Amino acid sequence: IRKILKFLEENKSTYHAPFQKLQKEVQQYRTEANDNYKFLRTLEVYFQQLDNSNDFLSLVDLYVPIMHTILLIFNHSKFYNTPPRLVVLIREICNAIIAK
Repeated sequence: IRKILKFLEENKSTYHAPFQKLQKEVQQYRTEANDNYKFLRTLEVYFQQLDNSNDFLSLVDLYVPIMHTILLIFNHSKFYNTPPRLVVLIREICNAIIAK
């Protein structure tokens, strides 16, 4: 991408500025996605246990660690720290519990 930007700049292309803006946006979203992945993968083990559990009563033991992990994500994540994002996450947990 940098070579393309350099080429566009050297040739004084009118596409240089829009392409540069697009490149910055893509980089920003990539950083956000990497950060979200880093934090959300900490829930993976709990979701696997939730999916693999055959005993509905054993799910109660997962509530505290799941909610604690969500709180840590909310407090430490740069991007996954807004109520709308958490609503989606908690809704998915509720749907998984209801499915059991």
